[in-house]
Amino acid sequence: MDLQRINALIREIPDFPKQGIIFKDIFPLFQDPIAVEMVITHIVNHINTTIDKKVDVVVGLDA
Repeated sequence: MDLQRINALIREIPDFPKQGIIFKDIFPLFQDPIAVEMVITHIVNHINTTIDKKVDVVVGLDA
């Protein structure tokens, strides 16, 4: 259920920035606070179940 809500908020823009690339626009997701919380929860659960060491910081790069 959570992933369906998250995926519904991610727009696919074909052939951007060039032919053959599908750009995933995640900005609509940030307009839904509940969906943002779901994404954070999924990231934390993924880190806690797949990485043996303690993670102190998660960094997101911006272009």
